Amino acid sequence: MKDEDVDAEIEKQRNNNARMVDITDRPGRRRCRIHLNYEGLWMERPFAAEREKTSRLRSVPAADPGFEDQLIGQEKSERTASEGDLPLRLSREVFAGKEATFKCHINSIKEKKLRS
Repeated sequence: MKDEDVDAEIEKQRNNNARMVDITDRPGRRRCRIHLNYEGLWMERPFAAEREKTSRLRSVPAADPGFEDQLIGQEKSERTASEGDLPLRLSREVFAGKEATFKCHINSIKEKKLRS
């Protein structure tokens, strides 16, 4: 077994055993997980009742990148509105591809912390 293989396995195990810690002293950034409540509005009318969601702020494009990108820089307990086009694949086709607003409340921000 090569040293690189051993190092890779150690790093894999560190990631597998990492814990998620609350972030309270700064806003969310890429690779954080944000737990939020949101309400979807289309033409200023609710189309999605208030729901909970945990969103991982990715470093690569996501299925709904506009929504997640607008959460970067938000802080815990902050209320914000995020705007963007709805995905083309929705169970309710009447909303597919339409512009919508999501009123959001950030409940918590977490980040992966690797063990030493």
